[in-house]
Amino acid sequence: MLMAALKKSVNAAATLRPVTGNGSKPTVNGRGVKHRKLTRQERISLAADIATGSRPYMPSLAETCSVLDAPIAAVRAEIKARAAEANGNGRAETLTAMAVELVHQLGLDGAFDLLVQVDS
Repeated sequence: MLMAALKKSVNAAATLRPVTGNGSKPTVNGRGVKHRKLTRQERISLAADIATGSRPYMPSLAETCSVLDAPIAAVRAEIKARAAEANGNGRAETLTAMAVELVHQLGLDGAFDLLVQVDS
């Protein structure tokens, strides 16, 4: 009876979270890590996984700011400014910058030909 109870508690402690379809362990998201209902041993195991790099960890904005001693409002403003300055490929979105890039890549004649094609 004692062995069965001990075996059951060991199996419950050793139960792993499901893995993603590609066989890797899912990323630990800092936004939800405090809301997990983990036992002490599960927290220790998760911390060891993160420390060894076997589980990727994505800290929340508050955690990142806390570690780097940076104000959250200033970091949010920086993120917004970066998003406004760049599009998906990281290049400036201003019309002048796009025109300069187009002329640089295609030459003046090529850029003009492309603009004429788009207009018609």
